[in-house]
Amino acid sequence: MYLKPALKYAASVGVESNLGKAIFYDTIVQHGWQYVEPYINLPRILHLTGPKKKNESEKAYLTRFLTTRRQLVCCFPGGVWNDSADRMQDLQSLVDDWSKTKDLKNPVTLKIYGSKITGKENILMDSQRCKSQKKSSKTAKSISVPIPDTCPASSK
Repeated sequence: MYLKPALKYAASVGVESNLGKAIFYDTIVQHGWQYVEPYINLPRILHLTGPKKKNESEKAYLTRFLTTRRQLVCCFPGGVWNDSADRMQDLQSLVDDWSKTKDLKNPVTLKIYGSKITGKENILMDSQRCKSQKKSSKTAKSISVPIPDTCPASSK
């Protein structure tokens, strides 16, 4: 539901690193890609960021992308998204440490969120909030949805 579109959109702009793919995945999880939220969604963020420039590194492009996303979040009317701006800052700190984090082969620390990600977490259970619950062995089923071949321009 989220991973396939994230990977397709990342590839469409030349993002190849695991960190870049994770940033696109996070963007889709928070803001969507199907224009449900007309002002903040992945296609609009891509449109406002613009294409990757000639000879621009992926690190530089992701910095522009996260800057655009953070500006949209911080400036959204009514303060709906403002509190999540630190999410982009945590992601930017990973981009800033590019040589260590681009492949996501090593544990990463989200300083503002206060979490260390090792890649060995049990994704079937929220162990901090659900200590008394049994671990589930079932994951949600994914359904295929059509993914656009190109990133459409947004008029907003």
